[in-house]
Amino acid sequence: MRSASRASHASSFSRRIPAQAALLVVCAFVLLPIAWAVSSSLKSLDQVYAFPPSWTVTPQWHHFAEAWTRLPLGRFLLNSLVITVPSVIGAILTSSMAGFALARIPFRGRRLCFTLVIAGMFIPGTLLLIPRYLLFDALGWVNTYKPLIVPAWLGGGAFNIFLFRQFFRAGHGQSGGDQGLHPG
Repeated sequence: MRSASRASHASSFSRRIPAQAALLVVCAFVLLPIAWAVSSSLKSLDQVYAFPPSWTVTPQWHHFAEAWTRLPLGRFLLNSLVITVPSVIGAILTSSMAGFALARIPFRGRRLCFTLVIAGMFIPGTLLLIPRYLLFDALGWVNTYKPLIVPAWLGGGAFNIFLFRQFFRAGHGQSGGDQGLHPG
């Protein structure tokens, strides 16, 4: 009995070898540009532009210290946090509430609202660039963080609302007491 189990395990392992090899090749293609970027960041300028290119590196660690002194990288990181944290919180809160309402709360016009959300996903973002700029200019928000943060608090985007609606329609997010009432 044990030998049959070992044989089936060995055959299933041998069947997975080509898939694992293909995944390793894909992984190498994905990681190669990242490795090249790290390698280039440690090279001198002459080594970066040398032809043919070389992977050998004489590490130039002072490049990182120089980047922190030449550019306000700390301010850049702080700006990223100041914009992304409230935007992500706003998008998750508002799109989850809208998705929950569209999935679970029956109200007149629910299908029309969902149709408008789906239609909003079909509008290319580039088509709305100028009207959005004009709106933000009229509100006095140009050169502020408000255009990057406030829209996330106004629904979080059509795609996010769609994802949350599908999540709640699939039965996820139900309270523990409700789950015993639904089969599956």
